[in-house]
Amino acid sequence: MELNKVYNMDCLEYMRGLEDNCIQNIITDPPYLYLDHKLDKDFNQELFFKECFRLLKDDGFLVFFGFGQSYHYWNYLCNKIGFNHKEDLIWDKGHNTSPFGIVARQHESISIFTKKDGKLNDVRIDYLEDRIANNNLQGIEQDLSRILSSFKNIKTFDDFNKFKNEVVIDDVKHGITAGKKTSKDRGCKMLETIQNGFKCKSIIRVKREHYQMEHPTAKPQKLMEMLIRLTDINNNIVYDPFSGSGSTLLKCKELSINYIGTELDKDYFNIINKRLEQVQGSLF
Repeated sequence: MELNKVYNMDCLEYMRGLEDNCIQNIITDPPYLYLDHKLDKDFNQELFFKECFRLLKDDGFLVFFGFGQSYHYWNYLCNKIGFNHKEDLIWDKGHNTSPFGIVARQHESISIFTKKDGKLNDVRIDYLEDRIANNNLQGIEQDLSRILSSFKNIKTFDDFNKFKNEVVIDDVKHGITAGKKTSKDRGCKMLETIQNGFKCKSIIRVKREHYQMEHPTAKPQKLMEMLIRLTDINNNIVYDPFSGSGSTLLKCKELSINYIGTELDKDYFNIINKRLEQVQGSLF
């Protein structure tokens, strides 16, 4: 298995050649099987998820996007095969992607499963980034009010000094950080949130990179980073079976995490390699 490479081949063909328990995480966006274009190619769904289970390490994760009947079937298959469900997330795109439907859809669903005993990381979102992304300027005002009102109690100053001396910021790159210290005081907890960020929410609002898209269903880099950080263990191997235009692989390379990708379409395979050449990672 050659790392940090994308293969122009069918993912099931590639997966059959790999040993058991050799992949840490599989993060992918399979064909939803309801769109009318060449990329929505049918695949052996049950065999695919069985292969995912075989390849993953016991503490590894399977993360996939989906919608509609296929998505519900995939979740059923994962439970049937023996995966343990961890989380359901919603990607809020912030705009409608189906304006002509009866319901204007602006989200996609994300399922996170572990093979056996994987534990998700504590990923935090930058305070201001979260408030601005959700157009919540009123929330900032309320947070400041909470801090000021809390400081009326002299005990708060002791808690604040303790918090100030103990807080540790870990990897603030791209506005995503890992939370560290905690405080029981209400005002200090708010200061802690401003310092360390909000916990990752089940509804993640990230606008798609509309003018940078080279694939009709490309996922934004910010979103992929969050999913990678939630599931990554010691910069191990991430595999994307349906690589598309390479969003998962690009973010892995930028974060210096080992990756493998497969993409059946020749044009998108070439796009991935072109994009990867433009990304600087400290390991590659």
